Amino acid sequence: DIDDYRLDSTTKVEEQNLHAGVRAIGEFLPQNESWADFAVLSGSRDVNSTGSRDILGWAYDIGTTWSPPFAEPLYFTWGYALGSGDDSTTGTDGNFRQTGLQDNTAKFGGVTSFQYYGELMDPELSNLGIFTLGAGAILTKKVSLDFVYHTYTQDVAANELTFGPVESNLRRASLTGTDADIGSEFDVVFGYRRFAEWDLEIVGAWFQAGDAWTVGDDAFMTKVQLRYRF
Repeated sequence: DIDDYRLDSTTKVEEQNLHAGVRAIGEFLPQNESWADFAVLSGSRDVNSTGSRDILGWAYDIGTTWSPPFAEPLYFTWGYALGSGDDSTTGTDGNFRQTGLQDNTAKFGGVTSFQYYGELMDPELSNLGIFTLGAGAILTKKVSLDFVYHTYTQDVAANELTFGPVESNLRRASLTGTDADIGSEFDVVFGYRRFAEWDLEIVGAWFQAGDAWTVGDDAFMTKVQLRYRF
């Protein structure tokens, strides 16, 4: 595909690329719903018309949600996702980017889906490793509650993000370029699905800036979302 986008108000990126991937989802382990996604990106990228570079990036996302009968109605999730960064040791651009069509939403074990890379940070999987731990419960047939924790670490320490910073003083901050610790986030997601087509979600999120930022405040978000599916 061909993509023309902006990382920020001054950086224009043009890409011509090809994504190829494979996915496996199922009960590979007893009492577990597991997933494994692997993708490769190839093509060319031109930033601010400075000349194109060949792209060769990769990414994976693996994890599982464990629902042991003895702990019912509880379920527990572990996951790790990594999109490659550019180490600049070759002439090839190693930064992986998603297709632009992704929404990065899914359910772990509850009744509604949410941003599984972080409700507040909501990053693209690009030069980033995301570790996820979650615990949730089906409170009733139509109600669930999820607690989710994420850590964010750049694959290659860089002085910029390839996705927009969270809405806080981080937007005015810059990265050191030497430390890869972007930060961590804790989310609470209350889900209610009364009908098959409608669901209600109440979300609270707290992001803590890591050492990669020269300056950075904690950020907080709450939202109420009514979703209709058709």
